[in-house]
Amino acid sequence: MAAPIAPRPRQAAGQADPADTRPAGYPCRPPGWRLAAIVVAMVVIAMVSLPRPVSAGDDTAPDKGTFELPSAGTDATTLQFTGNTLLNQGKYQKALGCFLPGSTFDPASALGAGLCYWKLGKPTEAAPLLRRAKASFPADESLQRALYAVDRDLIWELSEELLKVEDPAARRAIYRKQAALHEETFHYIEAAKTFALSLSARPTASELIRAGYLHKMARSYGTAADAYLAAARISPDQVMPTLWGIDCLLLGHRNDEAEKLLNPLAERRLGPEVEWLLARLYRAKGLEAKAQLTLQTLGQYYEREARRGRDARANRIQAAKAYVEGGNPARGMEMLNRLAGQTPYPDPEIDLLRGDHLMRERHYLSAVGIYRRHPDSVPMQVNAGWAMARAGQPAAAQRHFADLMKRFPQRPEVLEGWQALGTFRTWGATYHFTRHDFSDDQDPRDLHDLRLTHDGEKATTTVGWTRTETHVDRDGDYDFTENLLAARIYRRLNQYSAAQIHGMNMQNDDWLTDNGWTFGGKYFRFARPNFSWTAELDTSSYPDLHALQTSFGATFRLDRNWSTTAGLDVGFLQGNEASRAETRTPSGLRGSISHEDHNARVTLAGFTGTRVRYVDSTNLYIFPNIDTYRQGGSLEIAQKAENLDLFLNVGTVRATAQYLRQSKAPLWKPYESDYRITTLTGGATFKFF
Repeated sequence: MAAPIAPRPRQAAGQADPADTRPAGYPCRPPGWRLAAIVVAMVVIAMVSLPRPVSAGDDTAPDKGTFELPSAGTDATTLQFTGNTLLNQGKYQKALGCFLPGSTFDPASALGAGLCYWKLGKPTEAAPLLRRAKASFPADESLQRALYAVDRDLIWELSEELLKVEDPAARRAIYRKQAALHEETFHYIEAAKTFALSLSARPTASELIRAGYLHKMARSYGTAADAYLAAARISPDQVMPTLWGIDCLLLGHRNDEAEKLLNPLAERRLGPEVEWLLARLYRAKGLEAKAQLTLQTLGQYYEREARRGRDARANRIQAAKAYVEGGNPARGMEMLNRLAGQTPYPDPEIDLLRGDHLMRERHYLSAVGIYRRHPDSVPMQVNAGWAMARAGQPAAAQRHFADLMKRFPQRPEVLEGWQALGTFRTWGATYHFTRHDFSDDQDPRDLHDLRLTHDGEKATTTVGWTRTETHVDRDGDYDFTENLLAARIYRRLNQYSAAQIHGMNMQNDDWLTDNGWTFGGKYFRFARPNFSWTAELDTSSYPDLHALQTSFGATFRLDRNWSTTAGLDVGFLQGNEASRAETRTPSGLRGSISHEDHNARVTLAGFTGTRVRYVDSTNLYIFPNIDTYRQGGSLEIAQKAENLDLFLNVGTVRATAQYLRQSKAPLWKPYESDYRITTLTGGATFKFF
């Protein structure tokens, strides 16, 4: 605790004050002169700090009400701190008095004043302040929400004004203002419509180009192409509007019209812009070799320009883009990685190219890691959400788009991703019905397969129940049923690997076979974007039979849609000497080829060799232990929709039934029968929360 200050001693009247250091003869001021000087100074500072009077058209005009200045001080830092405190407390009128003095030259103050006006329900005053702050704070969530709401209010006010205006020129001016506001709120469809209403009977080339741009952003590619080409017919520079029109024709899959316009430009060798469009045209027509050659030529052109010192960095980025899009992907990624290492901070243009290339190569998790380096870039964050979904992490993609909807609710690409993936159903129910038709024996079997799946952020859990019903004869004396209960947990360990464990239990009333269980695990390794492999080990135990099965598989991606698999299965069976004297080592090869796009998959599969007590962990099924399956094949078609997937499989298998001495019938003699099984499976998966 500080020591108390001793009071100054009182001196007698007329005695000099020992603390007075003024020279002798200095004129004496009346008592209280210091207090008066302080008051005058504070009044002058307050008058200087008050907002200057402005005209009605000035967008920095303060509210007509009075503002209370903070008593803590009037410097910029204090005003900013006090204004933010009052804004967070909901005292918008008082906070406005703190923000307005600096709103002309300080973007943070302009942001605060705009937010105050928005909260006070004055969109006209808020709009210019928020737009002034947008250049400095493009990713500020509160600014984006406020500006979006302000623009919607201004659009409504302009709509009300349209009802009172009859002059055509004035109405066109209002429509143009509405189009600009719609564009700022990313409502490009409305922007294109209202801008079209603002056009006169004979629009200029610049107006038609503007209309084409808005229609392109609204994804009305045909209308955009028509606008661009109309601008090219009346524009002094016909090349660029024509190129923009060709771009929209390619986006609208009007390849023949684009080719007619593009070929004359290509003959004139007008520059790399034409070559980019040619590469896209070749790819759209399926001429992949020509597209790759064109992109390779483009990459070489940009590299030559860079070596000549003509904007070296920009030309190297363009060369890398041409290479990664098909000219020479390995060289393109090498160039991008080298360019990325030359900057201390992540470069959004370079990282966007790197991430898009990894997406094309199906290396989705690596792409996510690059996109996440730019949290304020909406295109990259949207791409990150799609990459998560394609990497088999739908729950993570769902949560990612939910977060983006909170930050950027007005962006159409965010809304599109949320509608497609944000509403992803984390629960799924699957039902398959399979009819096994035996060629020689009148012994059809019906399988009812029901599964319930939960897709979590860390793991996918599946439980299943399969009931097999036989129809040996009309009386049903030899009919039996089997109930198979199964469970599986799949979890991704890291970017390159995943693992699963599964267990199955057989419960039946068959007089030939006993109840038993199977337990196993499977390891997945995603070594490269176009190659992955799996290894599986399963063990089965029954009263009269024990089995061990190992399986190895490899998947090769031939291109974006085609893939092929190859696998080897090796088993070991040991029977109980007292009931089933048998030791076997079945083995076989399997393979498949598949074509898959965003909404369908077609797979042709086959196997050869022998299978006894075969465990199918993918479909959670165990083949009967008394049969030996030798050769077979199947055709599978899967149709994917938003909440419903349809499934159809047709197959045939040649099998041999070997009846040995069983614990339930020890007096039976060994018996063997060959037959063919035709299978037909149909079903659906319904996704829900």
